[in-house]
Amino acid sequence: MDSLYEQSVDICLRARVYPELHKSLIHLVNTLYRSQSSDHERDISERNARSTYTSLYILYWCCYVRDNLPILRYLESSDDGEHRDPPVEFALKLWRAVIRSNYVQFSQLKCTANPQQLEIISHIIPAMRKTALAVIRSAYLNMAVSDLLVPLAMSQDDSDDDNNNRLE
Repeated sequence: MDSLYEQSVDICLRARVYPELHKSLIHLVNTLYRSQSSDHERDISERNARSTYTSLYILYWCCYVRDNLPILRYLESSDDGEHRDPPVEFALKLWRAVIRSNYVQFSQLKCTANPQQLEIISHIIPAMRKTALAVIRSAYLNMAVSDLLVPLAMSQDDSDDDNNNRLE
């Protein structure tokens, strides 16, 4: 029964149908996964699938909806063993980078994301870049924007919103 919702998540991500993705992720993580025992005797493929789709759930709330409450509820109701599964650990690290506005860590994590994760993460990239540039501007750096683009993994298009090439 889980595989039906997991397939639904895969299809919704490929088709970029986020209202249906929302329904599938909510049902999968909040209903089906919670009703199952969280013992460590599950087979490896089931555990991997569960952590993969749980990571997509966290990223969905973090990057698409931008609501921390469901993530906090998940953390409250899940065991620490789940948090150490690599996909979940990745999603939680990325979430922390987003809530701390840590663009450098966010950018490094984004580079290691799989295609499904990247599809969801892509929704918050412009906001993270804008925040990073705002922090740099507020530091009153009198430096060419082009000098900052490579370390921030940005292109000139990301900084053209203010129609100048200097941070002053």
